[in-house]
Amino acid sequence: MERQPMMQRSGEPRYNLDRLLQLTQAMLAEAESGDWDRVDALEQQRQQGLEHFMERSSDQQKMQVMTQLRTMLALDQTIVALAEAARSETGDALRTHDQGRRACTAYGRYG
Repeated sequence: MERQPMMQRSGEPRYNLDRLLQLTQAMLAEAESGDWDRVDALEQQRQQGLEHFMERSSDQQKMQVMTQLRTMLALDQTIVALAEAARSETGDALRTHDQGRRACTAYGRYG
């Protein structure tokens, strides 16, 4: 079960880079298991967290986090590759299904 973001006194979620990296790693795990709805939900959470982090960070803090951001980008590339493979597999499955449906229809007409 995914942990919720820590809350500030105002009730607003507080994100840090460790949390954003955890969200990215969770996205990769869900992508590897094929749960694309969960990947999307986690990505939305992460996007909100990134925006929150960038709005509240100094330029010096932003420069210090470049390594973690590079790690998140590398994980994102893996997630995108998995998504493209899944999309291709889904397209192949749909084509196979359509061919089978046409064969059944043809068999029904001539059989």
